[in-house]
Order: sequence, then C-alpha cells, then structure tokens
Amino acid sequence: MASINSPDVLGVLVRHLAETDSAVRRSVIQELGVTGDPRATDQLLILLPLCVQDAPVFSETVRALAKLGHPRAADPLLKQLDSGEAELALVILQGLTDLLLQVRMREVVERSTARLVTLFEASEAVSKGDLTINDLVVKNMRPADATAVMEAVRTALKRLVGIEFSAANSARKFWNDREARERYLQSRTTGK
Repeated sequence: MASINSPDVLGVLVRHLAETDSAVRRSVIQELGVTGDPRATDQLLILLPLCVQDAPVFSETVRALAKLGHPRAADPLLKQLDSGEAELALVILQGLTDLLLQVRMREVVERSTARLVTLFEASEAVSKGDLTINDLVVKNMRPADATAVMEAVRTALKRLVGIEFSAANSARKFWNDREARERYLQSRTTGK
C-alpha cells in the first residue's frame, strides 16, 4: 500500500495503528516504514513508547524508524535505551545503527556516537561484575545481559566508525582523540 503515490495513504495506514491484532499493526508499521514520508516518522515516534510491552510491535517500530532514516528519530531511540531492558536495548541498538548510517546531521551523529562509547564502557564494566555503574541502560542488568549489550554496541561502533574496538578503553581513546573524532564526523556527515 505504501507504494501507492498518494498523500491519503498515510492517513489510511495511521488509522490501522490502533488495530488490536498485533500482526495487522506490524504490517501497518512495515508499510509506514517504506513510505519515506516524514509524517510517518512522527506517527512512529508517538507509537514507540506506547508499544514497549509488545516486543514484536516495538521491534517493527524501531526497524521502520530506521528505514525512514530521519535524524529526529535518533534522540527518542537513545531515550528508549534508558529503559534498561536487555532485549529492547539490542533491538534499539540495531535500529539506531541502521538509522545513523543514513543520517548526515553532525550533531545527531556526534551525540549518538558519544552515547554509544559511554554505553560500551558501562556495559563492559557490568559484564565484568562492576555493580557501581549508574548507566540507566545496564545498571540493573545481569552480567550476561550486559555482555550481550556490550557486543551489540561494539558491532554498532564497528559499523559506524569502521574500527573494531577490542575494549571500551580503545573506543574511548578514539573518541577523545580530537583529530580522529573530527575525521570520523566529517566522513559521516559530509559524504564519503
């Protein structure tokens, strides 16, 4: 349906977001994700915090936001990470990475990458049993869940930065190196 080039398609799809059938809602969300319409991003951002309890709908919403690629989806996805649920964090990290690979706004890329580096540090510490970490994403996670988040962040940074960091301290060293960070930001925000 999203392939129909009509301004009315979005309204028809949005009406079906309230369907009680989860499969219908997921299909509608998928369709919204391929519209390319900025208004679809707005509708999905409204839905995002409301569907946290329905993991399949939440996952589809994150994927659709990533597909749409609008920079204004980055901050709500980062905010949603703070829920501290390992499964949701993994979905969000994948979607956020896919989104950031399309975004060319320097502030968004910089803010998001900085958060990923900080999350890498926190998740690595919790995975090693450090219970003093206050990062909202991982502070109440079991070490095994924090390890999964750490690996997802490592993968996200590799996809974004193009460097495979062996540990969080190497990611922090990269990020604190002003010249390296600037080269990265320029390459991600001004084209390749």
